[in-house]
Amino acid sequence: MMVEALVYRRPDPALVARILDGYGLDAALERWGWLGRKTIQTLAQEGRATAGAVVVGIPSRRTYSELDELVCLEAAFLLDGPSAGERAAGIRDGAAHELFRRRGVEPPRCQRQGRLSALARLARAGNTPAALELERIRSHERAVGDVLRRALPLVDPQPVRGRARLPRRDDRLRAALDGCDRVAIETVFPGLAVEERLPGWLLDILAAWDVPATADRRIAA
Repeated sequence: MMVEALVYRRPDPALVARILDGYGLDAALERWGWLGRKTIQTLAQEGRATAGAVVVGIPSRRTYSELDELVCLEAAFLLDGPSAGERAAGIRDGAAHELFRRRGVEPPRCQRQGRLSALARLARAGNTPAALELERIRSHERAVGDVLRRALPLVDPQPVRGRARLPRRDDRLRAALDGCDRVAIETVFPGLAVEERLPGWLLDILAAWDVPATADRRIAA
């Protein structure tokens, strides 16, 4: 009983906040999985409050916009599950599960949970290559979120339930994505860079058929 109490003792809220904010919910669950998602989030909130980062209180059930929701939803499918979608959209950990439930969408499974958890664990231990790789993944997630944040408003209105609709591949889309990370663009719109080199008459035919916009050609980073 004494050993069990030591192993499963309540972690320091400040440490939970640092792990959650620095490495994500997956890393926190890897370390304190017996606590559960909600308990970890509550402890992190306490830790932030102690540090003066936030005021203690019950958070709003919805502190993000409809566009944030749509970015999270699509990024979860494009990347690697709800947690990646949350990071891409910049919304709080755990919000995606309520979002998927409300929109009637089955969330995708995380395929790289083990690898991400291992990278986070090594990064916390001071492993520089692991920290750089983790930051590369996080940077890509943010870049995909930026692409979606620019592209999705081109479809108005968006569905109130189910998945978001991606826009047509036309000049409006290319203008909206000007300056975005090229790898992130390829993740959301595979082949768009190649299409930019196609003759105008062929692009008009593709846009009229709407083939790229309706085909499910999403890929994981």
